[in-house]
Amino acid sequence: VSFPRLRALTVQRFENPSPWVDDSTSKRAFAGTRASGMTKPVFERKYELDSLCAFLKLSRGVFDAGIAKDALGPSWRNAVERVLEVMREQQQSYDEEGSDPAYIFQRQAYNPTDTLIHGRGAPTKRTGMIRSAFRPSDDSCTFPFLVPANAMAVVELRHAARILRKMHDEKLADGAEALAAEVQTGIEKYAVREHSSGDGEVYAYEVDGFGNAYFADDANVPSLLSLPLLGYTSSDDALYNRTRSLVWSQRNPYFFRSADGKQ
Repeated sequence: VSFPRLRALTVQRFENPSPWVDDSTSKRAFAGTRASGMTKPVFERKYELDSLCAFLKLSRGVFDAGIAKDALGPSWRNAVERVLEVMREQQQSYDEEGSDPAYIFQRQAYNPTDTLIHGRGAPTKRTGMIRSAFRPSDDSCTFPFLVPANAMAVVELRHAARILRKMHDEKLADGAEALAAEVQTGIEKYAVREHSSGDGEVYAYEVDGFGNAYFADDANVPSLLSLPLLGYTSSDDALYNRTRSLVWSQRNPYFFRSADGKQ
């Protein structure tokens, strides 16, 4: 970081990240909505898996850049532990959660994608993947296993494990690596699907573990299109390129073309 004030701010936030991680991942916070659960650090309690992944991604950026030797200290380690707890919690199926889910979000909305079905979202089966209530766009997920966010989790959990090992925290590193392996297995088993176009297997955008899949992509990151950028796969991978072809076509309901370009 070449800007001293930005560097100082970054170091300050990572020396004590627990308050802003805990505030947005606690049971109390998860039960909040815009009307009842806001605090100054958290504008809206829409749980997105990619938000947790972004914390891990920024952490490894700070670590790899050598911004501050001690920036990722005990408080950061505790925040990572809390992130892993939430991810584990969100692997649960609808049935495993029972009548007291860790996260609920329901409010009156003109747009159905601005809230969750029955406050919980669509039912899920345990797959090894981690549920996400909302997409990076803030729209609610059609099916809670958002594949690009889970791919990002695989990458960032392994980077977190690498950092933790350098901090001699083998137990938490092992936990991060084990979780990454479970998520990747879930992606390979449940998210690689045949599309009705007959063009072969592709990555679905969202799945539920019951056999339902949503084929689409969102102009955001993480997305299926950004999987190589995230570090999950290579740009010359055959499965990725079939997925890319689907994304850049009318088979993707969010694809459009105009005189100014396409998206």
